[in-house]
Amino acid sequence: MINRNSRKDIWELKQAAKSGGVDAVMSKLSPDESAKLRSILADEDALKEILSSPQAQSLIKELKNE
Repeated sequence: MINRNSRKDIWELKQAAKSGGVDAVMSKLSPDESAKLRSILADEDALKEILSSPQAQSLIKELKNE
């Protein structure tokens, strides 16, 4: 599980995203988290709803900030 409050987990997630895209990120998640994320990524409406949330916007901003 990715701990959003852990600098190490955030750094590892950033590195995974930079190095290999979705598959690299998925490898950092538990099988259950990976399945849930794949399900969300396949549902455009759910993805838009989640990405527009304040929590997602905060995480995106944090991941973009190097």
